[in-house]
Amino acid sequence: MAEQGGFSDTRVQQKITKQSATSSTRTEVMKPDSKKIIQIPGNFFPHASFKEALWLKFTAKELRSTTTAGRGGSLNIGKTGTTFKFLAPETIIESHNHDWQPYESIQSKILQKVLGWKKALEEGKDVYNNLTTRLNDMNGKMGVGQRMANILQGGFATATPRWKVDTPLAYKTSQRRQWQFTFQLADARGGVEVIEAVKQLMKYAAPKAEADEIAIKFPWLFQIVSEPEGLIEADFAAMTSIQPSWMAPYIKGRPSRCELTLSFTDMSPLFEKTITAGGIINIVENTQEEKKEAERNAVTTKGFAIQKPATPRADRGR
Repeated sequence: MAEQGGFSDTRVQQKITKQSATSSTRTEVMKPDSKKIIQIPGNFFPHASFKEALWLKFTAKELRSTTTAGRGGSLNIGKTGTTFKFLAPETIIESHNHDWQPYESIQSKILQKVLGWKKALEEGKDVYNNLTTRLNDMNGKMGVGQRMANILQGGFATATPRWKVDTPLAYKTSQRRQWQFTFQLADARGGVEVIEAVKQLMKYAAPKAEADEIAIKFPWLFQIVSEPEGLIEADFAAMTSIQPSWMAPYIKGRPSRCELTLSFTDMSPLFEKTITAGGIINIVENTQEEKKEAERNAVTTKGFAIQKPATPRADRGR
């Protein structure tokens, strides 16, 4: 039997088969629609086993399409993916931002016009007086070119107006809720579970290119709930940033620890009932089959209006 590189053909084939099986298994684990719960850091930290410990659960939800109908738009939600369960960090940052801006009323606009005209008249008067005075003073004393240069350099000085218009401060809009979490992840087995979990999150957060390399599939959304319930509830949130910081000790070339920072923005506009009910975005379900699948896999989405589309959607078969 022929030898190649110190291995027989049979051994080479066995090695290739083993590598293929490993790659296949890893691909299966990394499938973004695999329905399983990843719990990190498990019992690695002592307080993870506390009865009253706070956990945060992130469940991936497929976003098939969006529309602008209704307040905040409508979401066409497909299948449910992986649920990630992380021990809550010591600090949880939640941002609620509201914009209050000067109100441009008709009265304030008219006043601005009047002040603008008054400013123009006074500046024009100053320019005229300055030009007349300087022309009379320099008339016949120097050439025309030098005289005009001096006039342009100093003949247009005007007083700065001391006016200020105050307008009412009016409410404009509320930005969608935002969250930022920093988790300390660890895996005593050499970081395999941590790496796979972070890679899955990266996949969910990025769009998927279609075969024609022009069309895309949207990034997945996440349902965020705290366990025990009560602290945080968002039916659908977009992951806007994911930043893993890999740390030693490195076991078999893999980091065993990771400081993972995740940022989310709520898909629902911010209203008073958004805080208590989770959101007011309309959910569009295509078919009875998809509806049954959503009921089997999805967690309760209270406060949401269920609305069926009037016409078939182009992406039903996707």
